[in-house]
Amino acid sequence: MQRATSSLPNGKSYTISTIEPNPKADYWDEPDANGRISQWEWSGSNWISRERFRATVDLYTGQTISVLGAIIGLLTNNSTDISFSTGNVNHLYLVKLNVGFSSTGNLSASNYWRLNFKSAGSIVQTLNVQSGNNGEITGDVRKSGTEINQIYAHNGRYQLNLIQVGSPPNISNPVAMIEYRLARP
Repeated sequence: MQRATSSLPNGKSYTISTIEPNPKADYWDEPDANGRISQWEWSGSNWISRERFRATVDLYTGQTISVLGAIIGLLTNNSTDISFSTGNVNHLYLVKLNVGFSSTGNLSASNYWRLNFKSAGSIVQTLNVQSGNNGEITGDVRKSGTEINQIYAHNGRYQLNLIQVGSPPNISNPVAMIEYRLARP
């Protein structure tokens, strides 16, 4: 497809093309042979998808889900890693981690649950759910992390797991949600 570039009222440039624009535009719509259009914005160093994706993982019963076209896998208890891959095309641009569960006991500052996001086996992001942290003490607990906005390379393997820190109360129905965008290498 021949490149079509225009200027937007805010002074930003917009390109529709099957090949990466050079010089860089601010926004790029990339049509593929199947008629799907990938929408990108230039961050200054990478093309980041304008679309935000969400993948929800039932951490307790072991639900199989797909992230970036790859199977995350199964988790049958609250201490096993859920591994997933971004495939061989795009990087993972991690936006936010979220977790929720039910608890009949009280969480505390030293006895709580932690959601880990791992890259190549190393913990790179965490989300702690503890007392005094948005009032999560007991009952139906939901915790949403702050914006992370970090790129992780496509050739890595990633994991999510939920672990105990100290001796927190037992929980039921734990669910994690990862919010992400794609990034082009």
